[in-house]
Amino acid sequence: MFKKHSLLLSKVVTASRKCSRESWRRKGRRAEGARRDQDCRGAIEALEDRLLLSATAAVDPKLHVVSQAPGLAPTGNTWTDMTNAVPNSDGSQLALLLPNGTLMVHGTTGNGGGESANWYKVTPDGTGGYANGTWTQLASMHVQRLYFGSTVLLNGNVFVVGGEYATDQSFSRSAEIYNPATNVWTVVASSPKSQVGDEPTELLPNGNVLVGDIADDGTEIYDPATNAWSAGGTKIRNDQSDEEPWVKLPNGDILTYDLFASISGGKGLAEIYNPTTNTWSDASNGTLPVLSSAQEGYELGPAVLLPDGRVYLAGANGQSAYYNYTTNSWSQGPTLPVVTINGTATQLTAGDAPAAVMPNGDVLVALAPAVNNGSFPGPTFIYDFNPTTNTFTDVTPSSSLFYLANNSYVNDMLVLPTGQVMLTNFGGDPVIYTPSGSPNAAWKPTISSFTNNGNGSYTLTGTQLNGLDEGAAYGDDNQMAENYPLVQVTDTSTQTVYFATTSNWSSTGVATGSASETVNVVLPAALGSDPYTLVVIANGIASSPFSSTSNPPSISAPSTVSVGENASLTFSGGNAISVSDTGGTSEQLTLTVQHGTLTLGTTTGLTVTGNGTASVLLSGTLSTLNSDLTSLSYAPTSGYSGSDTLSLSDKDTTDTLTGSNSVAITVSPLPSVTAPSNASVYKNHTLTFSAALGDAITLADGAATGTSTDSLTLQVVDGRLKLATTSGIKFTSGANNSASMTVTGTLANLNAALNGLIYTPTSTFVGSDSLQITLKDPRDNLTGSGTVSIAVNTPPAPVVTAPATASTTQNTSLTFSTAQSNAITLSDAYYLSTYLDQVTLKVGHGTLTLATTSGITFLSGANGTASMKVKGTLAALNAALNGLVYTPTTGFKGTASMSISLKDTHDSLTGSATVAISVVVAALGAPSSPGASTLGAPLGNSAQGTAADNFDLWDGDQAAQWAGLTAAVDVLNA
Repeated sequence: MFKKHSLLLSKVVTASRKCSRESWRRKGRRAEGARRDQDCRGAIEALEDRLLLSATAAVDPKLHVVSQAPGLAPTGNTWTDMTNAVPNSDGSQLALLLPNGTLMVHGTTGNGGGESANWYKVTPDGTGGYANGTWTQLASMHVQRLYFGSTVLLNGNVFVVGGEYATDQSFSRSAEIYNPATNVWTVVASSPKSQVGDEPTELLPNGNVLVGDIADDGTEIYDPATNAWSAGGTKIRNDQSDEEPWVKLPNGDILTYDLFASISGGKGLAEIYNPTTNTWSDASNGTLPVLSSAQEGYELGPAVLLPDGRVYLAGANGQSAYYNYTTNSWSQGPTLPVVTINGTATQLTAGDAPAAVMPNGDVLVALAPAVNNGSFPGPTFIYDFNPTTNTFTDVTPSSSLFYLANNSYVNDMLVLPTGQVMLTNFGGDPVIYTPSGSPNAAWKPTISSFTNNGNGSYTLTGTQLNGLDEGAAYGDDNQMAENYPLVQVTDTSTQTVYFATTSNWSSTGVATGSASETVNVVLPAALGSDPYTLVVIANGIASSPFSSTSNPPSISAPSTVSVGENASLTFSGGNAISVSDTGGTSEQLTLTVQHGTLTLGTTTGLTVTGNGTASVLLSGTLSTLNSDLTSLSYAPTSGYSGSDTLSLSDKDTTDTLTGSNSVAITVSPLPSVTAPSNASVYKNHTLTFSAALGDAITLADGAATGTSTDSLTLQVVDGRLKLATTSGIKFTSGANNSASMTVTGTLANLNAALNGLIYTPTSTFVGSDSLQITLKDPRDNLTGSGTVSIAVNTPPAPVVTAPATASTTQNTSLTFSTAQSNAITLSDAYYLSTYLDQVTLKVGHGTLTLATTSGITFLSGANGTASMKVKGTLAALNAALNGLVYTPTTGFKGTASMSISLKDTHDSLTGSATVAISVVVAALGAPSSPGASTLGAPLGNSAQGTAADNFDLWDGDQAAQWAGLTAAVDVLNA
């Protein structure tokens, strides 16, 4: 009691000195940022009053409060005074939890009692508790600061930047890093902004630090690895980060309430920062109230992430709000409590105030009367807020234990590894709150393995190692995020409790669920080689213990297996899966694949969830589990081929340790045969399958290598098959040019043999045949097949095209040609250029002369005779006929018949045509001119005269011809 009386006296002096310095610092600062000038005076008066009343505090510990609602703290919620005070009669302001389990507390005694360079360490006692912890002074910062950004880095060092009050400049922009291992502060690169002051900070996934701006809508990023700054994302509104709390969400994004934009626009606004894209986006959906005002100093309360995934934000006007990140929407929260102070009902608010999420899911929050135009009235009340029922329970400690006459802004909170909350108030004697209740079992971190790295460190693997939230919160003035794992070790020989040192945690997130995480752990040297148990602690919630004398379950499984497409695989025999566990007999095994299903044929004695699906959960005794696992089968998704992974994770439900393993599954594709679905060929002809003809048969096998051999079977019913080549292949049944054969060879050699495959139907066969192709991979016994339906048709007969009739005059030759438009042509629908067809030509009353005999052979007769038989290619025969000359027998007149017969020697089919040739007597025409003195040749020998000096042929009727003949005789007689 006397110690507290002395402390109060020193606070009066200190506060007076602080006020004298603050008065000039706040001159000229923007209206929305100005605060605490009037409150400073009020604080002095309150301290003086408290000093006078301290002697009677034991009689009425809440003398300033006439009545309050809603009542007393529930049974089990207790406050404990820390046994040891801050050294050097200093005060305690911001407290940080280091990854080695010690506390790092910022002092208050400095330049005029405000900004300070002092830091102190609190080392927990041998039970792991902090109430009896030891205080020691740490190295001092290079700059005295108050209200600055602070972040624990991935390597365990502490980064601080700025300061609303600082000795290097107003709203300092300088930065420092503290190394707990060496107890050394190092000045690092200052922010590129001219001022930083009291701004929020957040650790990003890559280990960098995001820092807000006090004067504009920008942000900056500090990289500890390079000691360099870069531009962070610009907020979407012209809204600085001053006075705003930042909250890390389960998806890694960062939520902020746009304080100044909300007040100026009269509408609640918020936005979200995405670390991956370095951008801000709107998050103002739903019902988002305005939570502060200019009168309330543009202040704002703390924002914390709740275990259910919502964000709770308390306002400076007594209002509050919830944010649901899964729906990106806001809703109205409960109004903060109202108390009666000196006979007046007073709305409590959170205008610069701390809060902490406790292991039981409730929120411990400090509330005070509203800020009023720069005045920060007291007193402060501490409430236990239940966000599930939206109820507040007053748990304010007795004034004889802790001084809370000032506004809530002087308080800070920190969640301790014990699950308790440390509360400071700038005084030298912090207190610790022990909440009632216990955490939900699902909130606990888990340990799946603890592996010795061989270099003096271990790798701890588990889930939810960072906890569900960042712990305690305040806002822009103070940050004490602790979303990183602590490892508490108990020496089982001495029962002494230590904290290991953790660093390089794999995730900087919160509420990471079942995702596997790791952290580097260095055990305390004092442990020596003693046996131990350890727990990992996050947000004051401890995992189940891991013992150095026990091991997690182990899963025996094949490293790789293969199965064919559309087939199934049973894990038995050489592929069997089994679980062993020296620490327990009750197991929970999870099996998961991505491209198939898992089915347990026998489930006797097991609790099974998801049997026959891609994810199966098995629970039961170790012996039952191993017995039933021999019936486990895997079936790939229909039509799937490629890689799959069977992931196995077994949890010992006794000590919660887990073991894992995986099986790489290769799903081999079925061999495939590509072939035309149908083809046709003429009787007694051959059918060739080749790439050149566009109907090639090709083979593929995804499981085959360049040197591996496959087996190919070919079979027809009414014909023979002949491979294009037999190079590199081996006949295992049948023979080439037979109805059925099986050959082996590499895929390349088999495809070469098929490129030019010839099918020959049985002689005279006409009908349907079927070519069956089967490809088998002997390594996995998978087969692929193809079928070609072959139609064997009767070929069409060759065709002879010729004029039905033709005519010539007596003793005059007749030519058949394309030039005369009376050509005789041959065609054969199934003729190949290598075939030789036969043409038989016959004519009566004359002779036939071919235009050419090139490329043809006379089988009978001769050129220029009445009958001949020749053979040759269709092209040669058509060339010989194009210009065929018929010469009638001398003096013949009448009708001569010419027959042309074409025979396809390949199929003996023939085509023919007949031309009726009229040989007529030449008519006597009129004289070429009157008085012509020369007569033509005698009648019947018109070939010996010409129209010029004899008679022109005249196509008159018979009477006219006789008239002309009579006239001619008269001339001769004359």
